[in-house]
Amino acid sequence: LEALIKQQQENDSFDVDFASRVLDKCGFDFHSFALPLDHIFRRFSREEYLKLRREQLVGLAEQACRTAIDRWGGDGRDITHLFWGTMTGALDSPTIDVQLV
Repeated sequence: LEALIKQQQENDSFDVDFASRVLDKCGFDFHSFALPLDHIFRRFSREEYLKLRREQLVGLAEQACRTAIDRWGGDGRDITHLFWGTMTGALDSPTIDVQLV
């Protein structure tokens, strides 16, 4: 959080209190974000949020899948099931698992 606050010190729209509350409530020691830096902790409309989620998470999920298959060393054609979970709370269609297939 300290690094983020330092990085955003010139950003007048950065809400330190909001960022602190969100990270504290998450209960994690470390956090990562799949957003461009200028979008971290800014407030989004529902439409903006879904757009960024589509743009960022699908690519991130695809990269994770490809890495997992490479590490496994098997043939991707042998995969019969795909499990996808998210804590974003976004209901969107098609879902990321459908897009990945």
